[in-house]
Amino acid sequence: MSHKVWRASGVAFLSEEAEEFEEKAVAAHHRFFGVFSRASTAAYDALARMNVDRSNRVELYGVCALARLCESCQAAAYLSARGFAQETAVEVRVALEALLKFKAALTNRSLTEGIIDSDLLEVRKLGNLILNGEVSGLTSENRPEVEARQAELQREIAERGIKKISTEELARGVDALGLYHTVFRLTSSNVHISPRSLAEYVRLHGATGQPEEIVYGPNHAYVDVHLHAVTEFLLIAISLLERHRGLAPSEEFSTISDEFRSLSPEWPDDEPSIG
Repeated sequence: MSHKVWRASGVAFLSEEAEEFEEKAVAAHHRFFGVFSRASTAAYDALARMNVDRSNRVELYGVCALARLCESCQAAAYLSARGFAQETAVEVRVALEALLKFKAALTNRSLTEGIIDSDLLEVRKLGNLILNGEVSGLTSENRPEVEARQAELQREIAERGIKKISTEELARGVDALGLYHTVFRLTSSNVHISPRSLAEYVRLHGATGQPEEIVYGPNHAYVDVHLHAVTEFLLIAISLLERHRGLAPSEEFSTISDEFRSLSPEWPDDEPSIG
């Protein structure tokens, strides 16, 4: 029985060679990086202008969701420039969830209240793990206190009818199922290390189409796709906020939007597979 010997090649992400790849990638995709940069600046400006009633937990949740959206979009752009294609996809997914929750805070108060309340389910889960001995920290001295706290928490959850809200329910509640079924589902493989995402590390033989080599290091094949997605999220967020305030789109926003619509990202032609 013969055994194939695999080759492996690539460049370390934090090497000097990778920095050269980053400069070339930014230059090659300058239009996408340029529009993203302007949209990101506009989003941070909008965030800085938000007046929030700190006693209003829905408003506070909304501004924090926008801050996370801006941060995740920035992270996606940075990782994309460095060639971290898999990690960029993860940040794109995080950014989408932040966008959905920001929209909920602006347009669906009851849904947002439910999302905030559902955090008590995680607190209960941790308490149960402690009581079951699956997480350290329980002693004979503090067990009665933990049990009493868990009982009170369970009563509150039951009385208020608190339940877990899935991302799909969230998307439905803010009329964004289209984004959920495309962006969120497409990036799930990167989050959960599926065979499809791992196939990115396989190079196929040009003639046979069979796996030939394991490759690693900077991958800029999806730069346009990822930057286009996070730029769109930022523009949606700005538009939502302006409509919420009853304001017409600014000239700068209209200019960025027009330039964004002129961009047309392309997916790589061939995608390898494992199977």
